[in-house]
Amino acid sequence: MGKSLIRSLVALAARHARLTPAAVVSRSRRHTHVEARVAVYHFAHARGMSYAHIAAVLGRDHTTVLHGCQTVPQRLATSARYRALHEAMAASIAAGALDRHAAVRLPTDAAPPPPPPPPPPPPPPPSPPPRLDRIERADAEHRAQQIAGSAMLLDAMINQGVLAA
Repeated sequence: MGKSLIRSLVALAARHARLTPAAVVSRSRRHTHVEARVAVYHFAHARGMSYAHIAAVLGRDHTTVLHGCQTVPQRLATSARYRALHEAMAASIAAGALDRHAAVRLPTDAAPPPPPPPPPPPPPPPSPPPRLDRIERADAEHRAQQIAGSAMLLDAMINQGVLAA
C-alpha cells in the first residue's frame, strides 16, 4: 500500500502543479515544488500512513513530513496556489483518479545494479631464468677457478705449517 499510494500521489501532485514527478520528490525549495511535496505528505498521512513511513519512502526525515503536514492549515489560509492544488488533488482522489501503477521513480527506489566489473587480465607468463651470455659465463667460471685455487693454496700452506689453522 505504501509505495504505490505515494507514487500515485506524487504523479497526481505533479500533474496538478504542472511539474515533473522528479521535481516533486526533489530537494528543491522552490515554492511550487514544496507545495506539491507538502500536498503529497498531507494526503498520504490522511490515508493513514505514518510520518515515518512517508518519510522513509520519500527519502526524508520524519520531522520534515510532520512539519509539512502541520503547515497545511496555514498554507490553505494564505496561499491561493496551494489551496487550488489541494482542492484539485482532493477532487481527483474523491473521483478515484489515483493511478495505482504510476511510473514515478522515488528516491528510495533501488537503482539498477551496476554492471559487473570486467575480469582482471590474466597474469603474465613467468619469465625464463636469465641467460648468461658467453662472456659472462666465462667470467663466472674464471672466478670459480680462482676461488678453488685460493682454497687449495690455503690448504697447502696449513699442511706445510706456514699457517696455523
